Amino acid sequence: MRISPKSSNVLFWGMMGTDPSTTIKDSSANGYDVSTTGSPPVIKLRNGNYGLDFDGSGDNARTSSAFTVTEANSYTLAVWLNTDVWTYGIPFSIGGGAVGTWQMRLQVHTTAGNKYILLGVGKNGVAFSSIQITSSAFATGENFMLIGTYNASDNSMVLYYNGIEVASGTYSKGAGTSSTRMDIGSTDYVGSVNSRFPGKIMSPIVLNYFFNADQSLQLYKDTYIY
Repeated sequence: MRISPKSSNVLFWGMMGTDPSTTIKDSSANGYDVSTTGSPPVIKLRNGNYGLDFDGSGDNARTSSAFTVTEANSYTLAVWLNTDVWTYGIPFSIGGGAVGTWQMRLQVHTTAGNKYILLGVGKNGVAFSSIQITSSAFATGENFMLIGTYNASDNSMVLYYNGIEVASGTYSKGAGTSSTRMDIGSTDYVGSVNSRFPGKIMSPIVLNYFFNADQSLQLYKDTYIY
């Protein structure tokens, strides 16, 4: 079943049909618009929506007045990406800011020459539970979708790549303080801006419930970027 951006379960849905050069407009019913920093070039997609090309150094987007993020609630993060360089970067996160705040984030990085995708949940800058996977299929210059989902009822975490489950695990609750932050293109997790993502970010989405495999595959198909 296709998800409507105006559904009550959608907390944020960005870059739909409105030029995001200075402000990423929220197409959900909540109006959590996000201001951009730097001058990330705008990408016009074939489906009429947009993306932003982050430079990995000065570009990012942030709101400090979004929904309250806490481990007591379930969430799903979804975003389309295309990396310029496969290096350490956090393209999309909710929560965080001060050390000890609760955060959920999607991440890419390299270790010993291997490319990884990761979902992290936990206390910002203190202790995180994370699940990750490496694959020779991961490549720069190609569009792909990450979906990370967290279930507050049983602490489960699942990571999806292009609609397919690739990793799962359990979050060890840390009771970090709540936060209202949302970051696109980077995040603060030790008090200064770092982890800048170098590449294209498209269709960032936050939902207030845990996704199953069928829902993840459907969202991938519904938002497919070619």
